[in-house]
Amino acid sequence: MRVLVVTNGDVISLPLLKRQADMHDMIICVDGAVRYVRPAGIVPAMLAGDLDSISREDLQWIKGKQIPVIRYETRKDYTDTELALRHAVEKGATHVTLAGALGSRIDHTLGNVFLLKLLWDHQVDGSIENETVELRIVGARTTLPWKRGETVSFTPLSDAATVSLLGFEYPLDKAVISFGSSRCISNVVALDNPVAWVENGLMLAIRNKKIE
Repeated sequence: MRVLVVTNGDVISLPLLKRQADMHDMIICVDGAVRYVRPAGIVPAMLAGDLDSISREDLQWIKGKQIPVIRYETRKDYTDTELALRHAVEKGATHVTLAGALGSRIDHTLGNVFLLKLLWDHQVDGSIENETVELRIVGARTTLPWKRGETVSFTPLSDAATVSLLGFEYPLDKAVISFGSSRCISNVVALDNPVAWVENGLMLAIRNKKIE
């Protein structure tokens, strides 16, 4: 089951959000992100959060649509987004896309990026995607649906990772990349659908979309 989790960061393109929703089986809206799904014409399967950032008007819309609400305590150990992701995993998600996960709050942005590791640990394919960028974890031989000419980067999420890159302008063959290294920053896709192979460790793959 493909699940779209819309959280309350920055969403610039409502048409993109609607296209993403149409490609998923379930939509979970997190708290104040109703401000995005409502004008995009998206009716989520549920609203999750402590409801500290949703407007009164948007909450009334949720109630009017009889959308189930999973309300969390304001004082809690985890963010609303993490709790929503855990709920998606419990529901049997095989893939989770996070929309609205990036924004001006660097703490929330980094927290959301690292939540991809939570999905990985539960053997759920996960990605963060907006109008200009896509992020995912690579931990094995992976064919990436990226286009020739796109600028991409990889950064280790573990102490070190042994990385091979095929179909890139700067290929690698079993290179050991240490945590904090900038060696894999700003590569370029040389062939459509390149391959990244991480034999040990994990890498965060970052694709800067090629704007047609």
